Amino acid sequence: MRKSERFSERALRDQAAWIIGCIKREFVNQQGLLVGGGTDVTTEQSTIIDDLGDFLPMLAYFGEEEIADIHFSYLEQSTHSLVFQEAFKYTDLIFGLLWYARVGVQRERALTLAKKVMDRCITSFFTPSMHSFNGYKRAPSLLQVIDTSDSTFIEVFSEYASIMQEPMYQERADQVLKLLVEHTFFKQHHVLPMILSPRVSPRMLGIIFGDKVRHVRLMKQNTNFGFGVAELARHSPSFGSYRKVFADLISGIETIVREPGSAHNLISEQGDPELLTAFSLIDLYMEGHAVFAVQEYLEQARKTADYWLKHQSPTTGLFPKRIGAQETYLDSETDMAIALFRLSEVSGEQKYFTAAERVLAGVWAHHRGSRGYILEVDVDSGKPLFVHYKTKYLALSLKPIIYLLESDMMESSEVLRVLMKDR
Repeated sequence: MRKSERFSERALRDQAAWIIGCIKREFVNQQGLLVGGGTDVTTEQSTIIDDLGDFLPMLAYFGEEEIADIHFSYLEQSTHSLVFQEAFKYTDLIFGLLWYARVGVQRERALTLAKKVMDRCITSFFTPSMHSFNGYKRAPSLLQVIDTSDSTFIEVFSEYASIMQEPMYQERADQVLKLLVEHTFFKQHHVLPMILSPRVSPRMLGIIFGDKVRHVRLMKQNTNFGFGVAELARHSPSFGSYRKVFADLISGIETIVREPGSAHNLISEQGDPELLTAFSLIDLYMEGHAVFAVQEYLEQARKTADYWLKHQSPTTGLFPKRIGAQETYLDSETDMAIALFRLSEVSGEQKYFTAAERVLAGVWAHHRGSRGYILEVDVDSGKPLFVHYKTKYLALSLKPIIYLLESDMMESSEVLRVLMKDR
């Protein structure tokens, strides 16, 4: 049964073809590798191989295997020489390979590369015992500084373990989880700060990193941690312990969010609620509901969505980048649409589906530029505000189209579940 009465299959496929055409025409270098983006008159030259998860799975869904082949060949020749300053930079690359393996035809090639990159991360950033790691390479290695966005490795290791049936990687995921939940900060507050170390006191660490040792950022640092806990629970008999950690995290988030549903990102500082945090929190609540069957999580997702629906423009259907702002932000709109589609599926409430379709229609109508979708427009008039293109955001804008083309629901389709993720 078709999901959408507003968009025909022809319209969805035509829009997808236009997006892919823009990417291939405008933002590919001489080697065939995708580059970062540009303006109407300039093009960035740096490749986005570390953002593989933001483009390859979506392009593979539409059969763009030549792009996959070129990027795989590049990785096969250069995996040994890839240099990223922080461990987190590798996670999207690995996710891209794992998620591609769900939809692409070169599954074994992708999984072989994923293992190589993961093992490179383990030897580069983790101690032999996996009891600590130094994911922040710009810090002295003896400090064992952890940027807590590296909690994403919990999901990376767990997802690979479930695909390949290799318990060793599930154990690695558990070791990273244990390292974080046993830290004093999490025990006290049930959330993670931006930076921590199992070896150095927060006071000493603050001399080097300042407020990062006490600031709590929800998006990435804590939401990705929660996604990792849920992924572990999907594939482990230790269900009860993961359920408790997830519940602790949610209680920590709810304790420090200043206004229910408002989704501030950097909790330790004043600031307006941000859309990028809202969609991530909705998704986190929905993931908790799907894995742990806790009704309260669904209610929290509703509460967050309802708060933001009040700020959806009646003229363009778009959301502001943050409460009180006039500018939109392309990538946040894409992921908010996905979060609303997922919420509609589970809650059965049409208003969330309608709101998501309005976002998609608004992006098509108002963000469209000469080389793809531009980053920012006026939320009420649709007037261009920042004419810049990001290749990965163009590819990610295929996600709502894929969702509407598939007859399955997100909660029952493994392909949709991974393709709709934002990490």
